[in-house]
Amino acid sequence: MSHIITPRWTRSQQVEERLSRGKQIYYVNGIPYYQGRHIIHRDTQIDGGVSIGATPREAIVVDSKYPAIKELYEKAKRKASKRGIVRRDWVLESSYDVVLEAMPLRDDNNERVEELTKNLGVNNDVKIDLGYFLERGIGVCRHYALACGVLLELFKKDNYISGTPSIDRNQRLFDAHVWCRYTSSDNQIMILDPSSRWLGLLEESLKRGSWDYRRPEEIK
Repeated sequence: MSHIITPRWTRSQQVEERLSRGKQIYYVNGIPYYQGRHIIHRDTQIDGGVSIGATPREAIVVDSKYPAIKELYEKAKRKASKRGIVRRDWVLESSYDVVLEAMPLRDDNNERVEELTKNLGVNNDVKIDLGYFLERGIGVCRHYALACGVLLELFKKDNYISGTPSIDRNQRLFDAHVWCRYTSSDNQIMILDPSSRWLGLLEESLKRGSWDYRRPEEIK
């Protein structure tokens, strides 16, 4: 197995601590909320929530009622279908593919996202729809992960799949990363990480050695 640096899983805790200092967070039945939406963490619902950074950035609203996500889901369903019938075994790959088609990988994506959010004035925890990035074909790991996650939730809602997606994130010394994790009904764990061009089983990702997707309890 390639050498992998063990990351820290403190990003969500950092979000809550940071927002608490500014009294921008409140709780409903123990669930953290920000400006009327639940904060997307590991194993929370994705659709209807908002993704907040450990440091200030845009607050990404993920809501399938908005047109861009609806359109992306329809594309994913078509891609996962044969003779008009959605194939369960094609859902993950189709979701991964349409997200990459919507937001192509480019070397300057980080700079483009930073410039866009700065120009819009949303780089300090101001809410903005994920669809804004999908429509402009601009994204980094967090946008890719959220798009994959909400698509899988919609496929599950419509009974095409029965597993559960999650938005996972952690950090190493000088960088952080976000991806979509999918746990199937038979407990197989798949990683969807378009920004790193990885779609595959968690255990297979360890051989690749680019990022450690394991949760703390899975690291022996």
